[in-house]
Amino acid sequence: MTSLWALWQATAARCVEKPVAIDADTGRAWTAAQLTAEAEHLATMFRGPYVPICQPNSALWLATFLAIQKIGAAAVPLDVSLPPETQHETIRRLGPRSKSPVCCVKLTSGTTGDLKRIFCSAANLRADGENIIRTMGLRPADRNLAIIPLGHSYGLGNLVMPLLLQGTAVICAQAFIPRQILRLIDEHKVTVLPTVPAILRALGQLEGAVKPPSLRLVISAGAPLTAEVAQQFHRRFGIK
Repeated sequence: MTSLWALWQATAARCVEKPVAIDADTGRAWTAAQLTAEAEHLATMFRGPYVPICQPNSALWLATFLAIQKIGAAAVPLDVSLPPETQHETIRRLGPRSKSPVCCVKLTSGTTGDLKRIFCSAANLRADGENIIRTMGLRPADRNLAIIPLGHSYGLGNLVMPLLLQGTAVICAQAFIPRQILRLIDEHKVTVLPTVPAILRALGQLEGAVKPPSLRLVISAGAPLTAEVAQQFHRRFGIK
């Protein structure tokens, strides 16, 4: 089985000097080589079968995820609002390392409110990423805007895995209002926007807003998309 770290090394070798992660708040761009170097540095600091990631969207989040893959541990993405004691308790409740290969643990409350753990192998995440790349037509040259959390299942499949598998760049935004989203898309030549219906509704209601020239694909997930919101967005920006 090929690890995610090995997949990333192959991708990074193809686009060493390409900016693959951009922090929108600071404007700093990280090349594939720089992201790899940061991951290798962070990898020396981690121990244990499970390593939490409790950070906002950033190049550092991506480097941390890669570092965890490098040491063969399982990443556990956590909500940034969780207090430290809750983070520690969440990791403790995971118990001993599973005998099956696990590279990431997705956490969800599901429909019951109880913590549910989804243990994912590298093969699971790779299959998910490859499916999304294929069905959504994501390209290596695309620029993905990360306003959904990188650590959620949606973000892992639509943002993290296209980066690891083919070097699709990620523009990381930590906080935003609807009109800022359009500005980020325009400033960073974003081509793909994975988002949720609530954001699409807000964007569709912006008076005078026009489609940024670079934007070619908008993806909606995470909640039901009503026909009303889809049609309103299409009327405003000309994108289905």
